[in-house]
Amino acid sequence: MESKIHAHVGKNYPVEITSTSCHGDTNGEFEIDLDIDSTIVYSLSDGTNSNSFSSNGNPLQISGLSAGNYSVEIPSLMNICDLQQFNFEIVQPENIAASSTVNDELNGMDGSINLTVSGGTAPYLFTWSNGAITEDLTNLTEGNYLVLITDFNGCQFTQDIFVGSSVGLEDDESEVKFILIPALNIIQVYGNEQQYKLYSISGQEINVRQNAISDSYCEIKIPSNLSAGTYILSSGNSIFRFVIE
Repeated sequence: MESKIHAHVGKNYPVEITSTSCHGDTNGEFEIDLDIDSTIVYSLSDGTNSNSFSSNGNPLQISGLSAGNYSVEIPSLMNICDLQQFNFEIVQPENIAASSTVNDELNGMDGSINLTVSGGTAPYLFTWSNGAITEDLTNLTEGNYLVLITDFNGCQFTQDIFVGSSVGLEDDESEVKFILIPALNIIQVYGNEQQYKLYSISGQEINVRQNAISDSYCEIKIPSNLSAGTYILSSGNSIFRFVIE
């Protein structure tokens, strides 16, 4: 970001100050048009160190600066105010930071990430590990999602976010254990024998065949032509959610 001011020392000296692009960068610049088309000697101080340099004064350009307060002194500068020193500040953006609100997957492909970004220089670009380029994500399954945030100046920040899931987990109050075996299109059920019903995520009942092997074990035969999605096997307090891919 550039700011323009005029240093009035008997005449107007146009001054341009350029902030650093990213937090911690050393590409800030100071420029003052002294209207002196010859080499001048000047000293630059950051409050701790002072060094002498020579450069053309039409304009005088000082680059490679980090954030901070500086003063430049030009002993040979002649003006009616007898001013030879200019003070200026190089500013920098804040570090890019991100916070997220995560909703875990409950019924299959319904997890979400709501991202909030601060710092850097807006606007931002987003590149997610799943190929998305939006700030927020929806329709997520369980897993890690890495986002690369790039601000207007090209500064970057990455964050890894985990989305949990309860799909495929038995209800906490259930003493029944479920095991899905996709290759055989069956669900093994360990526990007291009950009558189970299978539903799609939209609530549509799906016919299944239940084969009681013993008093504490049965197999639920699920149709082989189920479309991809989330399904719920239910009986009383026993609930089993699973996903067909």
